[in-house]
Amino acid sequence: MPRLNGFALYREIRRLDKRVKICFLTAGEMYYGYSDIFSSVPAKYFIRKPIDNEELLERINEIVVDDTNVWIPSK
Repeated sequence: MPRLNGFALYREIRRLDKRVKICFLTAGEMYYGYSDIFSSVPAKYFIRKPIDNEELLERINEIVVDDTNVWIPSK
């Protein structure tokens, strides 16, 4: 994404629709300056690479079907 990193995209999506479920697929550690995102998103919505395809599909399916944990961020 040339002009938008994943965290900026997250903020824009949340601004448009707070009910959308978003997961992060990342090889990185927690990023300084994004503590507002990390504190408002349940840990299961962060998927760390490397991950095998079967586990990735399982994790995404858990997020998609989880109607009990739709979170609304504080900002």
